[in-house]
Formats: sequence, C-alpha cells, structure tokens
Amino acid sequence: SRPRRPEPPPSHLDPSMSRDAAALASMPACALKSCGAGEEGPPLLTAEEEMRHQRALWINRLLKEQLAVQTQGLSLREIEEAQEQIQGRLREALRLQAWPGAPQDARARSSA
Repeated sequence: SRPRRPEPPPSHLDPSMSRDAAALASMPACALKSCGAGEEGPPLLTAEEEMRHQRALWINRLLKEQLAVQTQGLSLREIEEAQEQIQGRLREALRLQAWPGAPQDARARSSA
C-alpha cells in the first residue's frame, strides 16, 4: 500500500495563521453551520463572523502557497533555521508591542 502523507499540524499550531483564523479554525465544524437536520434557530455565526472566517481561510491558504514557493528547493534544516529566525523576530515584535517603553535588547537594560 502507498505510504500516507503526514497530517498537517493542527491549525492552532500553524504559525502562518492569524489569531482570528486560528480561533475560527479551532471551532468544531458544528459551530460553523447548523447542526440539526432542520433550521431550528438562528445561525450560530453572524454574517460578519462567517465573512471573517472565510477571509481567514483564504488568507491562510494564500500564506501557505507563498510559503511553499519560498521554501521550494530548501533543505529541512534551512527551513527550520529560517523558521527560528522568523519566530524570534515575531516574539521581539510582540514584546515591543506589549512593552513599548522597554529597551530593545538585554544589553541596553544591563548598561543602564
């Protein structure tokens, strides 16, 4: 039998996914559409929530396509190194956003 392709990581672990996309993707499928056989009540998502969900799915697909193009021909090690650099920059950007008055690195703190 043919070997199975590995399952993609859960959406909440996908670093390319926006926070809104991750939140919506982690919802059970039942929450995204009516679960009953008939229409027994109002939809579980508003039109705006559904639009955000669809947009998040589209953005996630676009980001995955861009990532595939950018990583084509790279070794796993090169991809992992690039991922570490990107995650480090993202953590630093989030830290600066959370504490805008904080020094940009530990050396600035120790010399003050």
